Amino acid sequence: MRNVALIIIVAANLAGILPAEDPVADLNGTWILDAKKSQIKQTTPELRKIRITSGIGTVGRPNERDGNSPVAEPLIGQVANLTLKIIQTADSAQILRQFTADGRDQSVAQKFALDGSQCFNPASDGRGDFVSRSTWEKRRLINSGTETITAEGPRTEIYIKEEFSLSKNGKKLTLKTMRTTPRGVTTIKQVFIREDSL
Repeated sequence: MRNVALIIIVAANLAGILPAEDPVADLNGTWILDAKKSQIKQTTPELRKIRITSGIGTVGRPNERDGNSPVAEPLIGQVANLTLKIIQTADSAQILRQFTADGRDQSVAQKFALDGSQCFNPASDGRGDFVSRSTWEKRRLINSGTETITAEGPRTEIYIKEEFSLSKNGKKLTLKTMRTTPRGVTTIKQVFIREDSL
């Protein structure tokens, strides 16, 4: 019993000596998409009956437009040469997405406050507006909110959750995006490699 008590005391002292893991990851840098390790998954067609309003899903009657509306589909399959440039401070994360779509070079700049306050940005694909809040969860940056698209037809609201996580060696950034629309749930996993490690 004395040995057990001694082990507990030593462990408690070591816990006080060893630094706690930083809850915030350093996402700063330029990140290049590794398309071979990225993927899209469409799930549960039953969720076409879900209506998204102000980021909250409510079940409603299916609409004939839901099955044909192109605005709810992600553009990941049509985007090439995707690069993220991230500038992170204690207060905010600025993300510049640069990519080629429809044969044109495009860029979308977003800025997220890291104090949990509401942020207004263009959507990551440039097709609408993104209203969101950001938090840190176990060294993962979580952006969640509602994307609103009006340009290509009737107003469509999409619930978006983005999760940025960094590998232990800091050379790989994984972005998981969940998009909930009247057509269902699409999960997108994008893997980026730090430019200076290529």
